Amino acid sequence: MDKEKIYQKAYSNGLTNKALFELSNGEIFDFIFMPGFSTKENVTEFSGRGVGMDVVSKNIKKIGGSVDMESVKNEGTSINVKIPLTVATIEGMIITVGNSSYILPTVNIQEAIKPKKEEIIVGPEGNEMILI
Repeated sequence: MDKEKIYQKAYSNGLTNKALFELSNGEIFDFIFMPGFSTKENVTEFSGRGVGMDVVSKNIKKIGGSVDMESVKNEGTSINVKIPLTVATIEGMIITVGNSSYILPTVNIQEAIKPKKEEIIVGPEGNEMILI
């Protein structure tokens, strides 16, 4: 992620009045967890509305967990999610997307499907999705 771009958007939206050098990387990356925050210039049907990371952070914190992020521009981003052990023992289904795996609590799964190759739509940025 581009911390300068995140900082510029936060500064122009009045979320900080500090200079870039006065903020730690963690403080800069925390801006993406604020409601409505997005660095996208144009809203598309897939992104730019500023909805997402704030919901993730709020729900993780609500159960007593934390979300930490580290990123190096053009190299990669690491998001560490820590949840209490009591929550970690809930039954779940492992979902794999690309090279990443996630566990979804089975009580939150309404339907599981496996799309056929011809049902997969590729968006303008190369993201795969399906229409249900």
